[in-house]
Amino acid sequence: KIGDVKSFSQHFDSNLELTILDNEAVYSKDQIVTILKDFFGKNKPSGYTLIHKGNSGNGAFFQIGELATSTKTYRTYLYAKNINGKFLIQEFRIEAN
Repeated sequence: KIGDVKSFSQHFDSNLELTILDNEAVYSKDQIVTILKDFFGKNKPSGYTLIHKGNSGNGAFFQIGELATSTKTYRTYLYAKNINGKFLIQEFRIEAN
């Protein structure tokens, strides 16, 4: 909601899939922190609205939302899985709305 990448990154798995607009790849946690800091530096977050969330039968959950920024509103998608009792983000997407 405020672009606090440091706090957000505490929930990242060591490697995860990141999609920002049309660029999709698997990155390390450190690489993602750098990429997201750059994105939020150019697109200052001003709010977040949760649209939908759910759980799957395999100990995972997802969340879809809208991220309002200084430039436009984006659709976000987050997928996390319970690994050793801690939910870790496996996939994060920021897409054109």
